[in-house]
Amino acid sequence: PEDPDEPGEIESVGTGSTKKIHYEDLLETNQVSEQAGRLLPTAIGYKGHAYALFDNKEYGLTYQEIEAYCVKMGGHLAVINNAEENFMLYMLAVRNGQQTAFFGYSDEAVEYRWEWVYGDSDYERWNQKSNQPDNGGVSDAGNENYAQFMAGAGDGTWDDARLDANTTCYICEWEENAAIPDHVDPPEANKTDPSGGSGTGKNPGPEPGPQENVPPQIFPDSSNTYLTDAQVNALSAEDVQKAINEIYARNGYRFKDPAWLAYYEQYDWYNGTIPSDQFDAAKEFNQIEFANVEKLRIRRDALKARGG
Repeated sequence: PEDPDEPGEIESVGTGSTKKIHYEDLLETNQVSEQAGRLLPTAIGYKGHAYALFDNKEYGLTYQEIEAYCVKMGGHLAVINNAEENFMLYMLAVRNGQQTAFFGYSDEAVEYRWEWVYGDSDYERWNQKSNQPDNGGVSDAGNENYAQFMAGAGDGTWDDARLDANTTCYICEWEENAAIPDHVDPPEANKTDPSGGSGTGKNPGPEPGPQENVPPQIFPDSSNTYLTDAQVNALSAEDVQKAINEIYARNGYRFKDPAWLAYYEQYDWYNGTIPSDQFDAAKEFNQIEFANVEKLRIRRDALKARGG
């Protein structure tokens, strides 16, 4: 994909010419983005609105359920009105390690009749080189009902895709002056798993009822709940590292350090099957885990800097 440190290039509407724009130059901090950031930490502000990535990896929600969750947070799935906004949302995905993301455009209700979830935008930017939207060509004909940035294209053009194809990230949008709640519980996971199993397969920690003779986890729910500054700032250097490591442990990370490996092998739920040099946090972590690990690392580095 396009180097996120370079300026983007978009077509000036109606002129056929292009102009260069920088992502950082268009970002803004506004009241809506600050409020949305309490719910989804990837939130950015742009022209009075806010946008953020919601990761469906842990939940397996349907398209309608994802839209309903965005609405519950005071927003809706993102609606793109022009080339500049399209660039900003594409770069939001790129800056968060994604080649693509879904937004609020679908022909799920009526095949070939593409509709936005909100408003009356008539903007489209399908990838013409591969004749999109193609409804999956031959092999998946009829199954590609959701618009996303085309993975690998690197230019913010669109593809139609199946739900959760290429990415599990969806962009929520909040309008200017949106009523955003202070807290929204994570959605309940859809028990129907696309792979044929049930749930996510992640080891969330001990089953109800404490396991005897082992130390408690620092934050047993840190894979499902965002940590607060107060929680993190109360930790010692040792407990910060444990809090980071337990998130890795839940995702199958096999510790290279024998002491850490022995520590987590105390727990019945630990299943360290992924060698440290093969572990890819981008694939294993959900959005909450990414945010929590980053917050914990900031605390750890601050403690190290002052010898704590």
